[in-house]
Amino acid sequence: MNSLILGTASTYKIELMKRLNIPFAALASPFEEVGNLSESPGDLAQRFAEGKARSLLDLYPDATIIGADQVIALGEEIFSKPLTRENAMKQLRKLSGKTHILYCGVCVLNRQSTVNSIVRFEMEMRELSDHEIETYVDLDEPLNCCGSYKIESHGIALFRRLEGPDYTAIIGLPLTEVQKQLERIGFI
Repeated sequence: MNSLILGTASTYKIELMKRLNIPFAALASPFEEVGNLSESPGDLAQRFAEGKARSLLDLYPDATIIGADQVIALGEEIFSKPLTRENAMKQLRKLSGKTHILYCGVCVLNRQSTVNSIVRFEMEMRELSDHEIETYVDLDEPLNCCGSYKIESHGIALFRRLEGPDYTAIIGLPLTEVQKQLERIGFI
């Protein structure tokens, strides 16, 4: 059996992956997430996930690589990582009281095969006041989180409803899909 690499530096994704009880290494992917406005949110999430995995396969050609990424869409608007406190508050104001869609792309590949899938979540945020938004951003500092929230932390309190097949997709690594893909590709 070859080695398994999870293409991330995210402590949240690493902790999730440990739940599958499969030995793996976690390495940050050199892939640069550059969007194309003509792509659908699902296609964009899938391209980012596969791009992360492919960039590591070039460096570790004998490994099986897992890449995952998320894109959030509110109607036609695609949200990325806010990177600043001001942008995070702006995103949360837009999402407040509305239902948005989170797309989590996951890709497992090796030199012989590539398996891709998308997990889709409907997420209804409750109506938030400016004070609640500021307090939340200062508490969780979700500046590197798509949509400006950390569902795995205090961000859960921002929501009224979450609907989808595997809540680990919201954190960034849909474990049921990873398990299925590892089986399909013949790793397990």
